[in-house]
Amino acid sequence: MSRPLSIVGSGAVTPVGLSVRQTCAAIRAALSNFVETGFSHEDLEPVIGAMIPLRPRPTQSNRFSRLVAIASRALQECVTSAGVEPSRTALLLGVREPYRVDPRRDWSDQGLLRAIERRLRTRFHSDSRVIPEGKAAAFRGVKLSQDLLMSGRVEASIFGGVDSLLNQQDLDLFDAKFRIKRPGLSRGLIPGEGACFLAVTTRQLTQDRVVHGGILGVGLVEEDPAFTTLSDGHPSGKGLRKALNAAILDANVSESQIDFRISDMNGEEHATIDSLIASTRFYRSRRDIAACWCPASSLGEIGAAFGALSVIVANVGWAKDYAPGSLVMCEASSDGGLRGGCLVMRPDRSAQASPRSDASPRSK
Repeated sequence: MSRPLSIVGSGAVTPVGLSVRQTCAAIRAALSNFVETGFSHEDLEPVIGAMIPLRPRPTQSNRFSRLVAIASRALQECVTSAGVEPSRTALLLGVREPYRVDPRRDWSDQGLLRAIERRLRTRFHSDSRVIPEGKAAAFRGVKLSQDLLMSGRVEASIFGGVDSLLNQQDLDLFDAKFRIKRPGLSRGLIPGEGACFLAVTTRQLTQDRVVHGGILGVGLVEEDPAFTTLSDGHPSGKGLRKALNAAILDANVSESQIDFRISDMNGEEHATIDSLIASTRFYRSRRDIAACWCPASSLGEIGAAFGALSVIVANVGWAKDYAPGSLVMCEASSDGGLRGGCLVMRPDRSAQASPRSDASPRSK
């Protein structure tokens, strides 16, 4: 990345917390919120999921309004903590992938963005846009943020996403592919929901803001369609490995300098094997501790909200001094094939003390 981005604010609403502080404290304490959601499988077995503790509970009819509500709450926290002016800030909103869209019942992506602005009673910069690319959408947002900031069109950029698998349409779709964890199917995901966002700017524009971390590089690669979750092929790990390589090339650092990783592994067989293959081929340097944090252990599968959440977890780990190192690789793979890696650095890396071996929450 020709010029690193400084992280100056964040916001999160997840099943284990209605703010960044609550969410990260719960993940560190290995807490979860897996409950009966009110939805059911085809055999009427109740669906166990990770539900945000806000009323009303998710239903098929309130899907749109619930996404607007949780995204608005997370964005309000992000804008307030960063101290940015929305009209001079681009919002790059990650949402679910096109294969999950039902034209008969779904909303337009642009309509979601406008509904969020109406709820917040504000307007973001005209370069704001929606990124319908699932879990890795936030890392696409990093690329777009850099372009916008380098061009001088905006003073700051907010990227992240909002998503929910707690609707009958998605649950039926995932059930048909045997992807949801349930009695008799242990290697599956736990459907969840969430909204997470990060505000970034250039170092020259940070002014008096507190910097929570720096994004050094990002890599994006499209996996061969024959090896994605949506195909019947076997996972190869090739796309994710190439994305991680692209991230370190973008940051101009070596793989051996990475201290730990944050993965989007969610218990699903295909995604887990793909991540494991990629990691064994990419992380080749000797490490006494190879820490890997997996937030899905607490949150379930939160879809397009994951990319920003992974960076937030690292930032809070550094702020609270329990992260096992000062350079982290955040990894995300979308169902449709987009693979992303984002290299994030602690703001005071030069002052980093030796990491403790027992510091990582939810390490695998």
